[in-house]
Amino acid sequence: MTAMIRSALLLTIAVTLGACAEYAPTRWDKPGIDQDQWAINRANCHSRAQRLAEDEYMANAPMSSGAGVNTGAAFESQMRRYDARRNKHKLFKTCLIQLGYKPAKAQP
Repeated sequence: MTAMIRSALLLTIAVTLGACAEYAPTRWDKPGIDQDQWAINRANCHSRAQRLAEDEYMANAPMSSGAGVNTGAAFESQMRRYDARRNKHKLFKTCLIQLGYKPAKAQP
């Protein structure tokens, strides 16, 4: 296995494991909110985060010249998708915080 392939494999594994840890479910609290309102707020924030993340993903998509072979294109595409998912998660959290929600404290 060449050093380049080994490095790419290790990076892929690290990114995958990091993504799993980063996106562990968070419980959100806001006093006085019932389950119906939580469901509405969660859906609205999810939809907004999805739309904004997709817009940014498309804005950062490289234009293909169609000439030559770009061996890094697949890797770059995967990294852009990873960044978009991470950005979506951040946008979702920001939306909930703006609505007055706070991450719940972990139970021992």
